[in-house]
Amino acid sequence: MTRIDLLLLVACLLTALGVVQVQYESRQLYTAVDRAQRQQRELAIEHEALRAQRRTEAAASRVQRVAEDKLGMRAPDPSRTLYLQPTPAGGN
Repeated sequence: MTRIDLLLLVACLLTALGVVQVQYESRQLYTAVDRAQRQQRELAIEHEALRAQRRTEAAASRVQRVAEDKLGMRAPDPSRTLYLQPTPAGGN
């Protein structure tokens, strides 16, 4: 074999090894992207569930029920309500 044939053979082998390495890295990256997309979908579902739960927790009827049951709060009695008149500006 001539030197040029040997050089071309080595170049061909190095190129083949490079192709194999690039394919391996490509598969690894594809797997990582697939895993990240799956996690994104799971997080989006969880986020929507949490938003729905927040809407439920913030509903006026639930807030009123919790205020009455757990905190012992009640609506103000109009007969016991004292309305104050604002004082004029600069007056004592």
